[in-house]
Amino acid sequence: MSTADQPTPQPPPKKGWFGRNWLWFVPTIILLPILVCGGCFGGLFVFGINQIKGSEPYQDALARAQADATVIERLGEPVEDATFIPQWNVSGDGTGTSGNSSGYIVLKGPKDTANARVNARMTDGNWEIIELEVTFSDGERIDLVRDNPDEGAALEGAPRFNPDETDETEI
Repeated sequence: MSTADQPTPQPPPKKGWFGRNWLWFVPTIILLPILVCGGCFGGLFVFGINQIKGSEPYQDALARAQADATVIERLGEPVEDATFIPQWNVSGDGTGTSGNSSGYIVLKGPKDTANARVNARMTDGNWEIIELEVTFSDGERIDLVRDNPDEGAALEGAPRFNPDETDETEI
């Protein structure tokens, strides 16, 4: 038998697009939805944290703590916000004219760290810090509102809120 009588070998059939590209296509189809969902949830998480940290009660409490002489003496300067995920609660009447806000801020300085517990209320659209208690790592606590009654923003013409005082007068 001569070589001319033998059939010539046929090249293997060409693979389709999926046959050539499945190694990157399958992981992409699986990972893409996971990454998109993760990115959306991550974005919402960061947005929520920025909303809390940018709120008026949070910023006011942080500014008061950063300006207090005792806090600066104990923690060192500068006093910074070391809160990664704020523990914060806000409730209101839905109109934006009254509500309550409370939470914790972690304060950090070159010497030490401390936790600040904050309670604020909104009356007629204005926030007021009614309690700002800083607890240092050794357990000592100071209340920046009660210890400094003249410091901070009070409503113009209105007496500063003090939960220990009760007024028996009627309007």
